[in-house]
Amino acid sequence: MWAIREWAPRWTRPLFQVMAHPGVQAGHRTSAALLDFKLNASMKPLSRGFNVILVFSLGLAAVAHAEDTWVRVNGGSWEPDRQLVRELKAQLEPYVKATAKAQGRELRDWSEYIFQYQGLEEKGWKYVLVNAICHRDRGWNLEQRIIFVRDGGPCFFNLRFDPERKRYYDLAINGYA
Repeated sequence: MWAIREWAPRWTRPLFQVMAHPGVQAGHRTSAALLDFKLNASMKPLSRGFNVILVFSLGLAAVAHAEDTWVRVNGGSWEPDRQLVRELKAQLEPYVKATAKAQGRELRDWSEYIFQYQGLEEKGWKYVLVNAICHRDRGWNLEQRIIFVRDGGPCFFNLRFDPERKRYYDLAINGYA
């Protein structure tokens, strides 16, 4: 006896099928835990390629976000170069978190902060002022001036970085009124 089997080109087949576990009646409502998703062979290469593109895209988005969170403020007495800014960023998070913990303070999630920086000089000593804010007002022009906020708690903090000694100092985390 011959079995008749339908044939359809691979690209016209569904990309996935939802199948109920054995013992579940057709048309009966089931929880998501009782359903299996079965990928057809045509979906597997697409899935790998899509995953590679997705991971690459997310990586680019993360880099773009990281770059957008650091804003150089115009008008400083000197200009920190890219290498110095990289050095400044390298250990900033662990330093601030450890110092805040030692002070009994709890910071916001690090990804919420936007950092302003400006090269300044005082009594012949160069330093980079770093100002962190987690709330951005639409009227603030972050590239034109450092935004110092009174109160606001750990949403706002600032510190200085000594480019010669490669160390942070004068961390000040805002309090509440």
